Amino acid sequence: MNNEKESMRCRRRAVLLFLLGVVLWALHMASISCFPFISTVLMIAAYSSVCVGGVFLRSYHIRRAGVKKIFLKVGVNDVVHPNCESLKEDAKAVTAAEMIEGYKQLIEQAHRKGIEVYLFTRTAWKGYTRNVLGSDDVTWTQQIDQMRQDINTWIRSEDNPADGIIDLDFMCTDSSATQLKSEFTTDGAHFTALGQQTVTDAIPLEYFQ
Repeated sequence: MNNEKESMRCRRRAVLLFLLGVVLWALHMASISCFPFISTVLMIAAYSSVCVGGVFLRSYHIRRAGVKKIFLKVGVNDVVHPNCESLKEDAKAVTAAEMIEGYKQLIEQAHRKGIEVYLFTRTAWKGYTRNVLGSDDVTWTQQIDQMRQDINTWIRSEDNPADGIIDLDFMCTDSSATQLKSEFTTDGAHFTALGQQTVTDAIPLEYFQ
């Protein structure tokens, strides 16, 4: 039963992620006017690395005909949600090692099919409280955020087998890259329209060659 529930969650997320990917990719296409790439490049925004390494990407995008490049931006739900008061019974806690393994599996699957994969670093979330029920649901701490930072350290390392990375720390207010600039976020974690545009504009044009 638990496996069925998790599968349903992943499938529901898959629909949302696909729509997010379409929106982000459209923004990027509008910004660089490279419409010939639209049939071969996928821009994917994902909430969860567990689903990224599983149902969503493995079963759809990697097997989608004509795809040559994948740009993957994963959020911080895997980091934040297990520490939310309202989600502690539902959100599965994972480790940085498990998340990194999910990335590696995806990249390996993509490379076997001749698809290049480019990873964005995970963006900061300090100041986000997930106040959806009238009170703060989570509070940023260095201990919680260490998982995100460990993943980013791996993304920037030579151990990362991706074909390239897009480092988004420049969007932060502080040198330790823990808090997004106010113009880029609505609540400390989720992007404004300017934030979304800035993410896509950060992709080096040579990655499309």
